[in-house]
Amino acid sequence: MYKKAVLAVAVGAAVVLSACGTVHAPVKIEESKPDKVAVSFGEDDYLKLSEPTNELGMQLVTKVKPDEDGNVFVSPVSLLLALSMLQNGSNGETREEILEAIQLKGLDEEAINRANASLLDYLQQSDEELTLKTANSLWLNDTYTLQDAFKSVTRDYFLADAEEIDISDSKSADRINDWVKESTNGKIEKMVEAPLDSDLIMYLMNAVYFKASWTYPFNEEMTKDGTFSLADGSETTAPFMTLYESLPYFENDQFQAVSLPYGDEGKMTMDVFVPKEGQDVESFLKSWTSANRTTWNDSFEPTPGSIRMPKLQLDYEADMKDSLLDLGMQKAFDGGSADLSLLVKEEKERLFVSKVKQKTYLSIDEKGTEAAGVTSVTVSIESAPSGEPFEMSADKPFFITIRDTEANVLLFAGKIANPVQGD
Repeated sequence: MYKKAVLAVAVGAAVVLSACGTVHAPVKIEESKPDKVAVSFGEDDYLKLSEPTNELGMQLVTKVKPDEDGNVFVSPVSLLLALSMLQNGSNGETREEILEAIQLKGLDEEAINRANASLLDYLQQSDEELTLKTANSLWLNDTYTLQDAFKSVTRDYFLADAEEIDISDSKSADRINDWVKESTNGKIEKMVEAPLDSDLIMYLMNAVYFKASWTYPFNEEMTKDGTFSLADGSETTAPFMTLYESLPYFENDQFQAVSLPYGDEGKMTMDVFVPKEGQDVESFLKSWTSANRTTWNDSFEPTPGSIRMPKLQLDYEADMKDSLLDLGMQKAFDGGSADLSLLVKEEKERLFVSKVKQKTYLSIDEKGTEAAGVTSVTVSIESAPSGEPFEMSADKPFFITIRDTEANVLLFAGKIANPVQGD
């Protein structure tokens, strides 16, 4: 079945395009984004992105640098969708390597865009207890011109707003950061700094905000301080929540796992994986393969028991360039061989990706979960620089995912090494 639908992007992403050289006459973007997507897509096309988001999540969690507390929290769907948009402006081997890095190798451009449109439409379906707020935007240096095809695809498949900016005006950075803040409900406040780089061509941004109540809330009166064992053998104190309930549960010789559903329908869930004695998160992640994920997801069974886990609030930021290089995205980062000639009409042969950064936010408490993400991709010019009740306690480093159970799309994934409490 094919349909037309309103698009909302379930991604936190910002693509930054830069250049230096000739000053061109200002170009006014007169076309506003449509209210509905202007292309048809298969109703189930989003399923083509299920395994890629899961595989990308595993790769990112194991490759990006942990913060000072040892924590990692990334949004694979954010990065996948950001680079899915960018690939529309790339060509040749550069494009093929981008697709390899985000696990979409073998799909053509049209199939990828249709799958993204289908996914974004699907993810915006939420109940009263769950909010999934998404947005897209283009911030174009007013001396440059978007390629017609690139402008069309970002508008028609992704409903991206296009805004002109004067990069010499410090207020332009404020406008962009205001958009980021509004799109993430204030959880991520800043992605760009003033003054903007003189080589900037464009920011391409996608933002995601997720907030959901547990289907089975934790009783706040049962929350008590407890001991959390860190990976180095030391200990820290954190407030632990406790829930007694029949929940989807699975265990093997390596770990215990429980699925904590959100909202009335339970379409979204947080999966919590706690390694058993003698095991750790790093060894678990090595076994979190495609085949095992499928087997494990099918092995959860409703089981009465208790889950004890810490409340936490963390802000995370990671430079993803090295991780993407490891995943095969080589040419895009090489000023001598990158082909991003389909982005803008000027400086077509000199663009390359110089940096990829992601910021995320996560809060877990008795009522539910709040998460947000923004990813920035900077493009520059070469000349510029069971049966029995279970007992489960997440009182040592553990792994979590937030996923859609029907589409099996991974929104967020994280390694919690220290349950920090935020500010």
